[in-house]
Amino acid sequence: MHRLLTAFAVLTLAAMVPLMAQAARMGHATLHSPLHSMGFPKAMASATLEYSKHDTVITFHASHLPAPSVLHEKVYILWATDGGMKDKVGVVTLKNGTGSLMGSVMMTKIIDLVVTAGRSASAVSGKTVLSGMVGR
Repeated sequence: MHRLLTAFAVLTLAAMVPLMAQAARMGHATLHSPLHSMGFPKAMASATLEYSKHDTVITFHASHLPAPSVLHEKVYILWATDGGMKDKVGVVTLKNGTGSLMGSVMMTKIIDLVVTAGRSASAVSGKTVLSGMVGR
């Protein structure tokens, strides 16, 4: 009986090893501003992406962003795209030119991150303020 229990415990642990060994896939992006001609050459951001089986958690930090009102808008919105679909990550919280956001999207393949300036949090389009490709 003892051998049987020991064998069962070893098999159970062996079955769990692949589950424990799967680390979350990570991605990174650096976003730059296409607004150099508008006087925002220092605006930039970085993001870290943590992929899971069904979604991606995105941690975003931006610096040197002007107030959205400078662009005649009210909020900055972060979007994730996979080349064919666009999903809103959330509204970037801005304080003294520094923005941050942590959000998730139900996408497991993200190619680009884009920050737009919009009239409200429910805006579906706006002026592109920052953009960048995601690397793994």
